[in-house]
Amino acid sequence: MIVPFLAGLRDFAVAPLTWTLIFLNMGFYFITSDPRPAPTAKESFFEVRNLQRTGVYYRQYLGMKDLPEPHELVLWGGKAMRDPGFVTAVPEFPFRGDADEIKNWRAEVSKLRDQTGARAVTKFGLPRDPAVAVQKPLTWITYQFMHATPIHLLSNMVFLLLFGIAIERLAGSLTVLLVSLLGGIFGAYFSMKLDAPSALPMVGASAAVTALIAFYLVYEPRKNVRYYFFFSPFQGFYGEIYLSKWWILPLCLLPDLVNFVTEFIPSPAQLIGQTVATTAHVGGALFGAAVAIAHRRFIGEGEYDRSGPDLGPTENESLI
Repeated sequence: MIVPFLAGLRDFAVAPLTWTLIFLNMGFYFITSDPRPAPTAKESFFEVRNLQRTGVYYRQYLGMKDLPEPHELVLWGGKAMRDPGFVTAVPEFPFRGDADEIKNWRAEVSKLRDQTGARAVTKFGLPRDPAVAVQKPLTWITYQFMHATPIHLLSNMVFLLLFGIAIERLAGSLTVLLVSLLGGIFGAYFSMKLDAPSALPMVGASAAVTALIAFYLVYEPRKNVRYYFFFSPFQGFYGEIYLSKWWILPLCLLPDLVNFVTEFIPSPAQLIGQTVATTAHVGGALFGAAVAIAHRRFIGEGEYDRSGPDLGPTENESLI
């Protein structure tokens, strides 16, 4: 395991904006999280029989006449409930089949929509349908503070802490604020332009975080920075090392780039739909890199605090 450690962990006085963003994300999560346990598969609309039935109706909605295998219908049903056009059309569309079954199914879909609409993730998450998103401008900001799970929150906060502190020392608090928030907005816009509309709202600070990572990587690309490695608890197999900034690319950004490319390769798995907005991550990274290039050209590179532990030598300097 090797991770960029950069400026390390600093207190609030050194990086007030970064810590404020972290506290806001954590506070927003605990305030808006639903303490009730998630329903089991049998209690949920998304049990196999319902998904198969939904898959049949969705293929009718799309004008498809053939009927695939039952396991494929489950995938079609999952895709159906992510299609905002289909979900909206459910009450009035002339589905073919048993009238009572269709009536009961419509009631279940309506109940699911009511339950989903009452959740905080729907209120504060960013709609992936551009026509709806423009009518809820505040969600372009609030979605960046919403997280689906504790792991989702923790992973984003770790990277926000490491890269936010480093950038705040390097280029100031305002830079962290603008790059993260505007990177999150641009990442969401980029995702909407490339991905199909979805009934699932977009949540998470990932686009903002990848914007910060890309900014840090491009801003002073020739700097060597501190990494922490751990391969075993034995002496010599863990510790700190200074390496090129470009190790950040495979360690932090390459997985998103690979997922971004594979999204455009046709496969049956695409029926499931994307639950992770990889395109938003890539959009955030592109924004962060562009801002770093503009900052270097028009404002100039920042100066490191020479007492900081993240300052490694440049490529033309030696480690002593």
